[in-house]
Amino acid sequence: MMRTWGVAGATVVLFSVFVFFRRRSRSLGQYERYSSEGMILKVLKRVAEVVDLIPFGPIHKKPSVDEICSQAQKKTGLSDFGTHTLWRQALEAYFDDAWAYNSPLQRLLCRHESTELLSKRLRVLNAFKQYPEAMEMELPRPVFIVGMPRTGSTILHQLLAEDSKAMSVPFWEWNDPVPPEKGQKDLRLQKAQEKVELTRKAIPIIDTLHLTEAHEADECYQGWIDFPYASDGNLKIIPWHYKSFELFWNTDVTELYKNERKILQLLLWQRQTSYDWTILKSPIHTISLDNLATAFPDSLFVWTHRDMKSVVCSFAGLCTLGFVRDHSAIIDMKECGRRALEMLDMLMRRGLEARKKLEEQNFQFVDFYFSDFIRSPIEAISQLYGLLGLPFTEEAEQQMQKFYQNSLEARKAAKKPTKFTLDEFGLDKDDIDRTFEYYYKQFPKVSH
Repeated sequence: MMRTWGVAGATVVLFSVFVFFRRRSRSLGQYERYSSEGMILKVLKRVAEVVDLIPFGPIHKKPSVDEICSQAQKKTGLSDFGTHTLWRQALEAYFDDAWAYNSPLQRLLCRHESTELLSKRLRVLNAFKQYPEAMEMELPRPVFIVGMPRTGSTILHQLLAEDSKAMSVPFWEWNDPVPPEKGQKDLRLQKAQEKVELTRKAIPIIDTLHLTEAHEADECYQGWIDFPYASDGNLKIIPWHYKSFELFWNTDVTELYKNERKILQLLLWQRQTSYDWTILKSPIHTISLDNLATAFPDSLFVWTHRDMKSVVCSFAGLCTLGFVRDHSAIIDMKECGRRALEMLDMLMRRGLEARKKLEEQNFQFVDFYFSDFIRSPIEAISQLYGLLGLPFTEEAEQQMQKFYQNSLEARKAAKKPTKFTLDEFGLDKDDIDRTFEYYYKQFPKVSH
């Protein structure tokens, strides 16, 4: 028996060495590019492929939601998942997608990641009950940055977050909004920074596509407890989340946003700081603006604009990350281009339709143009404040100028930015202009 397992083990090792090197053995086609994998991700992929060879191994059996619930309950000592069931539907959809797609890495990581996400849900819902005074906090009027991804919304969000009168939420608080027990050291920022660094090591290209730190303002979905893996599939960045995508786009997610509001109240209660307004952001909000407005009836919206040729090209570049976690090391650039154009057209039409209905209900939308920002960042932001009816103080201006300068220096210090062209993605600028002709007619200021 020992000899048999020795031969089997040697076979597995030799195979893992083979698959480690085989990826770069063929020449690339016109619309292909090698993915940018850090050593950590390469090793994880190879381990997953080797484990996948073991008959009846742990990654062959799809977990049930009840199994993950049991693990999360054991991990936290808590048991109340709440009465709303979107989280369960979302997790079931993700499991179905992961096992249908047959990615060894996704199946290897699935149980651990899902257990962590459900543990967070248990802890957050428990905090709502443990700190009832937090649920009485009056949230400063929220301003949501919405619209298309890759339109300058991240830097705008981070700059507005520099205003001391604006409540914003950094990644580390979204990642874990629950305060430590009395007498325990607060390690949330440290753990979040370790998470950011691990992501950088696994996917080095991430800094050239979305540069952010654990202490900087980040997107709302990072804190969601009702839709696991929301960022991966809802904009088709990772293409195989078919059921997850359909579920989010065709489901009322008002309860998700109500829980986001409670999380914001919990964070506000922990800070014990007075703010005049709240700044929040995510392009994913554009999918469900009506549900968002129901949960935040006092909200204002800032819609960011940019020439769609630049947006499509940049978003297609972001879609290449979907291949990085895939079991293939070859990126199908034409597929990324096709998916980006289709996704953005779908998102734009959905968002503009919802915007029209909300404006008829007297919700205010303010348009912010990337071209204005590039020409004069602080002047563009000053005008935005005026349209929002907010005072633009000298202190806020100075803090934003300092952050912007530091951001430029950080980008220069980072690795050379990854550049993509429409040709690489098999896209034509005239096709993009025709696709978004309705958008340009509604917003003629957008340069094209």
